[in-house]
Amino acid sequence: MYLHLIEVKENRDCKDRLEHRAAGSITVFMSLLLMVIASLLFTLLEVSRYQMLGMMAAVNSQSVTESMFAEYIIPAYQNYHLLVMDGGYGTGQLQLSEIQARMQELGQENLNPAVTGIGRYSNFLQMNVTDSSAVRYELATDRNASALLKQMSGLEILEYNTQQVQEQAEKKEQERKESQEEPKEDAESSKEKDAGEKEEVIVITHQMQFELPKGADASNVGIYEDYLNQKIEIRIPGADENYIYDYQMLGKSDDIEDLESLDYYSETGSGKIVLSMGTIVETQSSFDNDYLYLDFEDPREIYDRILVVDAGHGGGVRQPV
Repeated sequence: MYLHLIEVKENRDCKDRLEHRAAGSITVFMSLLLMVIASLLFTLLEVSRYQMLGMMAAVNSQSVTESMFAEYIIPAYQNYHLLVMDGGYGTGQLQLSEIQARMQELGQENLNPAVTGIGRYSNFLQMNVTDSSAVRYELATDRNASALLKQMSGLEILEYNTQQVQEQAEKKEQERKESQEEPKEDAESSKEKDAGEKEEVIVITHQMQFELPKGADASNVGIYEDYLNQKIEIRIPGADENYIYDYQMLGKSDDIEDLESLDYYSETGSGKIVLSMGTIVETQSSFDNDYLYLDFEDPREIYDRILVVDAGHGGGVRQPV
């Protein structure tokens, strides 16, 4: 009798639970509303993923570019402080296809990194690099090596230009000597060849010489000497921001005593060259149609006596004379 009562009670509990479950329901309107909400959520998720694709593509491109630049030639930086990379990978010729393949490899590794250990990296954005190209590049020798010169200081550009001119002059002199030693028939053919390929040789005749921009009036070039700060300011009309890269600045700093720095500033319609000297010098200038020539001399070698007037009467403020 006791077992029967327990069995009846359990049957009633099961019946009550079944009736309670059967009572649950959802309206058609609520079903449609849930579908709309779910569609909105998934749409927002896809829009976010799409926006993330564009952002990740830009970040990946920047990362690949910086990774390529990180392959700069270490000796060039250590010895000359120049950031250049070997685009020929040791062949001496530009290997653009090799560069693009390297870019694609780096880009794919950034998007799908090889993970070792337990587990596997999941590419949620489903991005892969299928192609890569160098949209723009510049060789160190392009535009008279302007990309290279822009990494140099004014004095380094001066030394570089001077070295190039001297090597060119030595090459021409060697060719002239070789032509004189050739047999008569070969010498005549060599002269005809030289006549067809005549090239002007620049000769350095002063301590410093600056090529004037085309169309510039030499009479408008201004030279101002700041004896107090030991600086020489040269204003060249018509010089733009690329003047020191496009025109010749020649001179050996070893031949100029106490030349500490050369700085260039571009102003409206003109350029300004500032020479910082380690001592007071007297500037001797001359011109022709193409160049401004400068020589620096010790004032004591020019003047018998030098009178210095303290316009501030011992103070730091200038007073009327």
